[in-house]
Amino acid sequence: MRWAKAAILFVSIILADQLSKWFVGENVLAGSGKPFLDWLVTSPQDRLTFLSTPALPFLDFVVVWNEGVSFGFLKTGHEQQALILTIFTSLIALAFFIGLFFTKRNVSFYCFVLVIAGALGNIWDRVRFGAVYDFIDFHIGNWHYPAFNIADSAIVIAVAILLFDNIMTSRKPKT
Repeated sequence: MRWAKAAILFVSIILADQLSKWFVGENVLAGSGKPFLDWLVTSPQDRLTFLSTPALPFLDFVVVWNEGVSFGFLKTGHEQQALILTIFTSLIALAFFIGLFFTKRNVSFYCFVLVIAGALGNIWDRVRFGAVYDFIDFHIGNWHYPAFNIADSAIVIAVAILLFDNIMTSRKPKT
């Protein structure tokens, strides 16, 4: 039953990530109305240029192409960077996948699924576009948090839960 729930969670995160990128990019920002399945196989030369539209006073939808890792970190402009980061991210996802078979704790198991799904959502972008498509831009006035997407959120939430759980379980007295 745990694996069935994990499969549902995995597919849900991947779909939420890709559908949200498509909907915001192609429908809200570009207005192209490109069908989802066509968008899934969009080539790098067809990727959108920077666009932005306010959604709420503190939230904009944008098109930002992240060629680095989280929040643009390690962006070098090197032409092989997309391949290197894809391999690196794939290895991390593989490590978490292997961890699924060894963890007995449900919280770790489902967090690993979130990390894997988030990583694969971003890997798909990097394979197609040479960069990860980020579209959520929170801001207060002129201060902007780095743009991110649903896959990034899944990873960050999973890591936060794992850290919190680790802290809480390490504080429990051993009996």
